[in-house]
Amino acid sequence: MKRLLCLCLLVSACSSEDAPAPAAEDSSAPVDTAPAADSATTTDTAVVDSAPAEVIDTAPVAWSEKLSAMDLYADLATKTIAPRNLAYAPTYELWSDAADKKRWVMLPAGTQIDNSDMDHWQFPVGTRLWKEFAKDGKRLETRLLERTGDSSWRYGTYVWNDGETEATWTTSAVANVKGTAHDIPKEADCQRCHDGEPGRVLGFSAIQLYKGTPVSLSTIKAQLKTPPNPDQDYGPPGTEVEKRALGLLHANCGNCHNPNDALVFIAAGMELRLYVGERDVKTTKLYTSNVNQATEKFVSLPYRIKGGDSANSAVWARMNRRDKDQMPPLGTEQVHTAGLATIKAWIDTLPKP
Repeated sequence: MKRLLCLCLLVSACSSEDAPAPAAEDSSAPVDTAPAADSATTTDTAVVDSAPAEVIDTAPVAWSEKLSAMDLYADLATKTIAPRNLAYAPTYELWSDAADKKRWVMLPAGTQIDNSDMDHWQFPVGTRLWKEFAKDGKRLETRLLERTGDSSWRYGTYVWNDGETEATWTTSAVANVKGTAHDIPKEADCQRCHDGEPGRVLGFSAIQLYKGTPVSLSTIKAQLKTPPNPDQDYGPPGTEVEKRALGLLHANCGNCHNPNDALVFIAAGMELRLYVGERDVKTTKLYTSNVNQATEKFVSLPYRIKGGDSANSAVWARMNRRDKDQMPPLGTEQVHTAGLATIKAWIDTLPKP
């Protein structure tokens, strides 16, 4: 049988200092300063579905406005996932205000991911990427990213009803779903975040799967055109403190702060994405374009990342606010205190300018 996969949509935005936003006074909100043991890795609390023992080798169903008519669930009433879909979790998670999340990936029968460029995977037409959001025990939405053609993608989400008996498609923004503080982004916001990656898929990549669960690079070799090098470390370089900080910035900021995103990647070249060939922290583009480098937009603080001084680093300061100058600019209304502690622990070890 051909193995099929199913992938979730990561919709959220970049996180750093040089996005096009006006300068403002620094936030004084208190934050946690002690780094958590694994603060940059996934914070999902939902149980991850295990990989199916046998995968059905049939064509996916046609798209529908009703989630019950899609091929994510074998039985929506019991919330049984169809065996064509494979659950996974990225090593480094996008912050979504501590929402509980589940993710699945599905590849069409007989296809493979083109990973000849290990930094930018290309997914076959028909790939479906799912991401379920829940809060306070309530399913809120299940996002879909689907490759519909050589250069076309479908972006949107299924909004769950109160009884969780059905979820209905929308591409419009929805605020405070089911009385929670969770907001659903509009289609343009989904595109805004994903267009900075040539393959459009965030969270299912070499860096994100190097310690992925239950899917990792070693478990999906058959679905990759180019077998991963078993002797290569595809994760972030450095110590555990450095890995957590760089991984967090890569997941939360790198989708916008990279050369493929023309809107954010201005001439100054602020980059917050990692690449698998970067094996020395101090020579990564993330380090060289940010550490002890002058700010270009958010000039109330002189350095993007000021070595030894996280409180006076624009990257940390903008992560520590929730207003028009916040980072990430979308998908969050709460400061990620554990993430801030992770970034602080790294910045405070860096050489001073």
